[in-house]
Amino acid sequence: GIWAQAFRLQDSTDLQALCKTMALAFLAASPVNQDVKSPAAPRTTSQLPPPGGAFSSNTALVAGLAAVVGLGKSSGRVTRKATAPLAVPVLPEPRYRELKDPLLGECDVGFDPLDLALAPSPFGTGQDTYYNYREAEVKHGRLAMLAAVGWLSSEELQASVAQKWGLADGLAKGELAPSLLNGGLSSLPTWFLPAVLLISAWIELVPKLQGKRDATGWDQGVLRYKPQPGRFPGDLSFDPLSLKPSLMAMGTSPEKLHNAEVKHGRAAMLGVVGFVIQEFVTKVPVLDEDQFSADRLVASIDKGIDAVDQSLGLQIPTIPEPFPFSNFV
Repeated sequence: GIWAQAFRLQDSTDLQALCKTMALAFLAASPVNQDVKSPAAPRTTSQLPPPGGAFSSNTALVAGLAAVVGLGKSSGRVTRKATAPLAVPVLPEPRYRELKDPLLGECDVGFDPLDLALAPSPFGTGQDTYYNYREAEVKHGRLAMLAAVGWLSSEELQASVAQKWGLADGLAKGELAPSLLNGGLSSLPTWFLPAVLLISAWIELVPKLQGKRDATGWDQGVLRYKPQPGRFPGDLSFDPLSLKPSLMAMGTSPEKLHNAEVKHGRAAMLGVVGFVIQEFVTKVPVLDEDQFSADRLVASIDKGIDAVDQSLGLQIPTIPEPFPFSNFV
């Protein structure tokens, strides 16, 4: 009906026209208690519609709608409907969607309240900033995924492997993975960080050799990427096992793989930060802390169940373990 049309309106001009139509409809349908036989007879005060009658309520409704139109018109801003989901619905749609990146899918959560994706940066502004940030996000996500695996595996396996081979484990105090906060970086072998630097420099040189860097910028093509809509960020043409054709034959599109990589990279970046903070506070390896936390949670649940049983006077028999763990030790 007319109400459904009102809620679907996108333009203030259409809403003004609707208000006029509603006003005419309400005024025409409103009872005015006039005498049909003598239409020209003047009405007395007692013949006027009551203050709470239909005419008054309809007029107030139309006036309210007109006020809404006036407020929207005076503000000079028309709220634009989001074209994709937003991380925080009350925030406006981020401006980077104006670039219509064809590769954004599930990884586009619509969160950029400060519009940093298009703000001036060392890489430029607008799409220069956007596509360089997209490239940086993929690379940082890959590093974080490797770091997450290396962090957990080093704390779990490093001591036993080093003991087997007669080497120093290289972990920080408390068998923690080396980090800047626990001072473990100073115990690394002297060749480790230079080797990481050389490998990283070689990886960064590959896009320049492939012509994917902007050689006209201040860095002469060392860091800045050319804005290339449609090119997968982080694509170094590295697929020695030819997995891409196999995955495409299975029905998995490259766009889906790219979005999955971005989402996993974001989770890994948050996870590594969590590892650092957790170990800085607890001084306990991540896996051990998780095990302790699980044990404490189970113990708390058991205490709660025992408290309920005691308050209700219930006698729960002890159930023997069918396969006691001590038999396997």
